[in-house]
Amino acid sequence: MRVSADSSTEKKIDLSKMPLPLPGSSENAPLNATEIIDQMDAFHRHKMMICDELEAIADSLPFEIDPAQCMALARSLKATVSSIQAFEERYFFPLVARAGKLKGVMKTVRDVLEQNHREDEGFAEELAEALVDLGLCVSGRDAETTGYMLRGFFEGMRRHVALERHLLLEPLRAHLSHPPQ
Repeated sequence: MRVSADSSTEKKIDLSKMPLPLPGSSENAPLNATEIIDQMDAFHRHKMMICDELEAIADSLPFEIDPAQCMALARSLKATVSSIQAFEERYFFPLVARAGKLKGVMKTVRDVLEQNHREDEGFAEELAEALVDLGLCVSGRDAETTGYMLRGFFEGMRRHVALERHLLLEPLRAHLSHPPQ
C-alpha cells in the first residue's frame, strides 16, 4: 500500500504474483473443467486489479503521477493481456464449446470475445507506450488524452470480464454442476 498526498490509501498490485503460468501444470498438461473455471476466476480478479491500477493512474493525472507505477504496468500489460487471452482461447473457449445445450449462444458470445481479444492486444500495446512516456515524464500527450486512453481500456476490460462472467462462466459453472440427464 502507498499513501497518496491526500492521506488515503491506494491498493497496489504485485504483478509478479499474476496467476501465470497455470500453477502445477506443464504447458501440455490436460486441465479439467474445474481447474479451467478456477483459473478464469483468478484471471478475472487479476484483470480487475489491473483496471484499478489504471484507474488510479487516470485519477492521478496530470499532477500526481507515480512513475514507478506507470513503468510497472507498462512492462507487463501487453504480455499479461496476451497470456490471459491465450489461456481463454486454448482452454476456456473449447470448454464452453463442449457444454452441450449452451453451444448456440455461447458460440456467438465466444466469437465476439475473440474479436475483442485482438482489439485489446493492440490497445494494450498503445497504452503500454503511453505508460512508459508517463513513467519517464516525457509524454507528448495532454492529460485529457491520456486519461481518455486509460479509461477506454480499463472500462472495456471491465465490460469484457462482466460479459465473460455473466454469459459464459456462470452458465458453464451451473451446467457442469447440474449436467443434463
